[in-house]
Amino acid sequence: MKKEIGLIACAGMLAAMSALAQAPAAGREKPGTPPPRQHERKPGMGPGGAGLMHNPGQDLLGLFHQLNLTPEQKEKIKQIFEQKKEQNKSVRESVQTLRQQLMEQMGSDNPDPEKIRALHRQIAEVEGNLAASRAEGLKEIKALLTPEQAAQLTKKMADGRARMEQLRKQWQEKRGAGEKKPAAPASAT
Repeated sequence: MKKEIGLIACAGMLAAMSALAQAPAAGREKPGTPPPRQHERKPGMGPGGAGLMHNPGQDLLGLFHQLNLTPEQKEKIKQIFEQKKEQNKSVRESVQTLRQQLMEQMGSDNPDPEKIRALHRQIAEVEGNLAASRAEGLKEIKALLTPEQAAQLTKKMADGRARMEQLRKQWQEKRGAGEKKPAAPASAT
């Protein structure tokens, strides 16, 4: 679960940095102010929108605006994102194809456990490669930051992970997943 949260956070961060590199700063009340949320609240959604991962890129975009990146940093980050986006396009498509195959196999009249295991292994391998590529991109981006910006980013990312963990625990408690039900007493027969 922690690995999945880390992968999701990394993916969201890369998406946010890409959007940041392209986002104009006009229309903000003061520099460094995060942009307004762009998603619409739909019926059945809570006050935060569609849930824990409703739009991680948008949330992280606000974080990067707080770093007060220079125009040069923004341009270099944009270049890194464009490169990674193109480099990872076929990998993302491969993951989608494998997931579709998995869903078809699981929904078939006669699901084959071995095929399902094999598809899970393939998905994990491809997602691992994708995560490694994203980590390389993040490393390149961090190298562009000043020590102060890098420290601020590291702290904000840690805060975000802590918040995600807190929300996950609240969700589990709400659903009763964290509860251990007492065993039924043994009958005395």
